[in-house]
Amino acid sequence: FAATTTINSTGTITLYTSTSNPTVIEKIGFANRTDIGDFPISIKITNGTSTSYLAKNLIIPRYSTVDILDRHKRIETGAKIEVEAGSTGTVDVIISGKKITS
Repeated sequence: FAATTTINSTGTITLYTSTSNPTVIEKIGFANRTDIGDFPISIKITNGTSTSYLAKNLIIPRYSTVDILDRHKRIETGAKIEVEAGSTGTVDVIISGKKITS
């Protein structure tokens, strides 16, 4: 799968939920597509009551892209990838991965 999402809220937004089987996340990238400032972003994996931050308050400089995974990350069935941004409509999130089917 692959998904690109524009952040339209400064609250927590669910970008992806692993259903039926675990998922291997291959890439998580951010793109700040404006010249109005550098913005913080946090991305986390939530599974039930457990939360693991992959990046917390990471500053994405204006007109830049940042990739945060140096290797694949497995998330279990029911886990969610969530994002919190310091500004709306400025940072895009790019996620790609593969659903485990067997």
